[in-house]
Amino acid sequence: MNERPVLLNTLRSLLLTTLFIALLVSTTSCAEPSAANGDTVTVDYIGLLDDGTVFDTSIAQLALDAGTYDASRNYAPLRVTLGSGNVILGFNDALVGMRAGENKTVAIPPEFAYGKWSQGKLLSTRTVRSAPRLVVVEKKGMPALEEGQRVRIQDTLWSSTVVAVGEETYTLRQDPEEGSVVQSPFGPTLVTIDGDNVTTRLLLEPGAVIQNEMGAGRVVSVNETTAVIDYNHPLAGKTLIFQLYLRSIEKAEQ
Repeated sequence: MNERPVLLNTLRSLLLTTLFIALLVSTTSCAEPSAANGDTVTVDYIGLLDDGTVFDTSIAQLALDAGTYDASRNYAPLRVTLGSGNVILGFNDALVGMRAGENKTVAIPPEFAYGKWSQGKLLSTRTVRSAPRLVVVEKKGMPALEEGQRVRIQDTLWSSTVVAVGEETYTLRQDPEEGSVVQSPFGPTLVTIDGDNVTTRLLLEPGAVIQNEMGAGRVVSVNETTAVIDYNHPLAGKTLIFQLYLRSIEKAEQ
């Protein structure tokens, strides 16, 4: 019996089967939907500076290893709807077109991350301010007040007492608690009464972060008279490198 034709037929069948499976896998992979704006995705990520420093990650162990672990946050894959504006533009655009299970490394320039660093966002403010304890204000636009009544003057952090009522004005005496520390728009502030004046002194240290109507600012320097505050984002002006692993895609409803 000649076994050679049988063996050739078997090998041919195995080869055809292998090719069919490879084609099926390839077709299935290509058929996997890719992420688009409007889809909701979950993604693990590692954010690095161009010197290799890890500044953010969704992976707890990696944060521990990098020395950036924050016990107050939840380390988990990021869930985000693409195109919603909830992540920086470069991060969003890097995810568009990816498929579930795909990895990607992308470098995002400042203009598609947190913007360029701006000198205009580096501002200075006085650390010590003094104002007369007695303040005269017009009655117009104010409710009717009586002598001895306690009120709150706009832009002050303490109460005042009405000490005189004129035809068109009220005279108010500012009554902060001597030596108290209040929270001002620029951070903790020590209040003292110096004779006829109220004096405030900002209690700031370099590196402190404050939050006011201008946004979040980091104290760069402090001296006896002035504090310099940087309102640029900490990552402004930096190229950010992200290693991405797309876990899942929920397609937007059509």
